[in-house]
This record gives sequence, structure tokens and C-alpha cells, in this order.
Amino acid sequence: MLKYYVYAYIRKLNGTPYYIGKGKGNRVFESHGRVSVPKDQSYIVMLEQNLTNLGACAIERRMIRWYGRKDLGTGILLNLTDGGEGLSNPGPLTRKLMSENNKSGITGMRGKTHSTKSREKMSNSAKSLVRTAEHLIAIKLSNSKRLGRKEDTEIGKKRGDAISKAKKGKSNGHVGLKHSEETKKRMKESQKHLSATKAETMKKTMTGRKKTPDEIAKIRESLKGKPWSEARRSSQTKKKEENGKSNV
Repeated sequence: MLKYYVYAYIRKLNGTPYYIGKGKGNRVFESHGRVSVPKDQSYIVMLEQNLTNLGACAIERRMIRWYGRKDLGTGILLNLTDGGEGLSNPGPLTRKLMSENNKSGITGMRGKTHSTKSREKMSNSAKSLVRTAEHLIAIKLSNSKRLGRKEDTEIGKKRGDAISKAKKGKSNGHVGLKHSEETKKRMKESQKHLSATKAETMKKTMTGRKKTPDEIAKIRESLKGKPWSEARRSSQTKKKEENGKSNV
């Protein structure tokens, strides 16, 4: 659709551009983070309008290349990338910030929560997503190919080893610290609740289900040579008593 444009923010002192961007709708008037938007709209210049997204990206990259970037020492613009879709050729400052964020685990949403309106929009968007039959077939084929590839397991193991090696010897933030009595109590109660929930789930799953001969054989094999617990001995005694009553 022809609704994209390319714009420039102009310096009051000498009339040179200090930022080149592309967008649609009100993007040109919205906040750009570290780059200030001119309060006087006469210092906002529309370079090209009525473009496709691809065309706008191409012109944005060309204009940034023409005027150059201050962070790279090639020109006068405050842009930190070469423009176009995605984060292309980030400068030293951007690379440093990205590296620090990756090391600290900080993400754009850390400490924030989506508003109710945003959650509703995301939910409605997910519900309205309809996959075609061809799309579902492609996903199924892709999954079957991936599951059948041995290298996926090897790559996963290598990735896991690399992560483990990177974390080895590093503090997890709790070294030298102790949980308060209140925290210990909450953790204990939580563990009890989880254990009870798990036991109830297993009970529901196993109710009415008969073990196969193989499962019975494995259980007998695992119990060979092991002393009976009091609970097991009591259970067996109870079963014998019940069987004796039923036979009378």
C-alpha cells in the first residue's frame, strides 16, 4: 500500500538535517527516544511521500548514506543505524548498549506490564489468525523434518554446553544471602501445595488404569532384593484381609 513516507528533522542553526526516518501515520511526530522531535513543525521536512514500505526503506538508506552518521564519523546525522527494516549496521554506542543488555538479561519489557487494552488487542489478533491448509501442511512437514534430524540434537547439546560454560563460576545473585524466615515459610507451603497437586493429578491419571504385563514385570524387577517399607507391608496385609473376606 502506498502510505509510507521518508522525513528529515532540520537544525535551526544551519538548516542541515540531523535525523532521517521513514514511517506512516503519525510516526514523524512521535517520540524518537534520544532524538528530539522539532516542536516547530516547519523544521520537519517530508522528503518523499506516497511510498511502499520497500520504497521508503530504500530511500531512507540512501539519504542516511548520503549525509552520513556522526557515530561512525561519516557525516552529520544522529541515526544509529543505516536505516531500512531492522537494526542494520548499529554503531559502537548501540553495540555497547546491546551487549550490556544481553549480559544483564534486561529486555525492553523488564519491569513493565502490558495494559489491559494492549492485552485485548494481542488476544484478538491471535484469535483472528487463520492458518490455511497449505500453511498447516508446511508446518507439519517442517516439524517432521526437524524431528528426524540428528544434527538438531547435537546442535542443542553444543548450545547447552556453551551456556553452561558461560555461566560457570558466575554468581546467581544469591551468593552470601539467606532467605528470611517468612520467605522460607512461604516456600515450604508452596512446595506442600505443589506436592499435593501432583499427587492428586497422578491419582486421577492412574485411576481405573490397569498396568501392562511389561510394567508389572519392570516393577517386580526393580523391587527384587529390596526390603518392604511399613506402608507397603500394611497395604499388602490389608489386601489379603479384604481378599479373605470376599472368599468367605
